[in-house]
Amino acid sequence: MKIAINENETYEIKIPNEVDAKSFMELLTSFDNIVKLIKFNIIKEDGVLKVKKHYTKRADGLKSNTRIWCNTREKTLDLMQYCYHGTLEDRKRIQGIANCEWNEIVKGFHGLKTRFNIKPQDVGLNFWRGKGVSIYSLSNWKIKDWIIKSYTGYFDEK
Repeated sequence: MKIAINENETYEIKIPNEVDAKSFMELLTSFDNIVKLIKFNIIKEDGVLKVKKHYTKRADGLKSNTRIWCNTREKTLDLMQYCYHGTLEDRKRIQGIANCEWNEIVKGFHGLKTRFNIKPQDVGLNFWRGKGVSIYSLSNWKIKDWIIKSYTGYFDEK
């Protein structure tokens, strides 16, 4: 069997009629290497760099690669304030706006805190609680009488 990778490269693989299991695995490995060469040459010829997209799960089961609900520092501050000081109704409203499950929303908080340099005092907390620490065992974790300050109005009731 001859495989033309491009105009300058052609690979030939001799395939016998009958092979043992070990020879068959070696044959599959050689095909895998040729497939990698073909993919590299196609990308090189097209001049297009393919970037892997990161997807989030949405409440309706579809996938989306945009998180417009936390793409700025102000929206993220609003979201985090509602997370720490909001009610259950606020969370349900935010799920509808983000079109995403609540667990999918909050699991990205660590990355958002790092990306936008958010301090605990920005969202009404005295400190970030550690991993595995229950909020009930912490005293003075939340700033008392904190009022949610909306910077964008994106998550407010309409």
